[in-house]
Amino acid sequence: MSLPTEEDLSSILYQIATTIDERVIFQSTHDPDAIALWIVGTYLMNHWTRFPKLLVVSPERECGKTTTLEAIEGLVFKGKMASSITAAALTRCIEKDSPTLLIDEADLTLQDNKQLQAIINAGHTRRSAVRILADETAGNKWEPKEMSLWCAQAIAGIGDFPDTLISRSISIGLRRKGINEEIIYLDDGYFDAQTELRTSLENWSRAIDPKILLR
Repeated sequence: MSLPTEEDLSSILYQIATTIDERVIFQSTHDPDAIALWIVGTYLMNHWTRFPKLLVVSPERECGKTTTLEAIEGLVFKGKMASSITAAALTRCIEKDSPTLLIDEADLTLQDNKQLQAIINAGHTRRSAVRILADETAGNKWEPKEMSLWCAQAIAGIGDFPDTLISRSISIGLRRKGINEEIIYLDDGYFDAQTELRTSLENWSRAIDPKILLR
């Protein structure tokens, strides 16, 4: 696939939305389009001053939340899946790789974990997406060290989430597949099959004029 232009980016967005829509049953027909826009946005994190999280909410088990994250992982910039993560691991992962972080089972991971909730909430704006830690230096001295928390985050779980997280997210609702509904199931080759599209979007993000994003 060649470098996308402004004219054919809409067709790529359509392709992304279709790819997601074919594999998951959503509560709203607009959800795949919202996800597609969010996915493209992950390639422009160096330009945003704030960026919403993607909150994938399942009302019950077996509605496809893990499938949704896996489908998204194949399309986003530097996707990294995690079903369980600590506050310290999350901080170091973001600082090292600046990935698009996809957190599954968030209803369990975030439950009663105020420190992890605080780190995720802090990543809403670039200016506030900083964690200051005490770092041991030579001579057994401790000095403050700033670590970035700035990265795109897709979070999936069952049930209700804190209002703070909801207000900072694009919320996507899932539902179970009906008897007469069909989906395309993810296979082991799905991620590799999206390589060309990911490469095309990455090239486009490097070539885009930042002034376009301010219009």
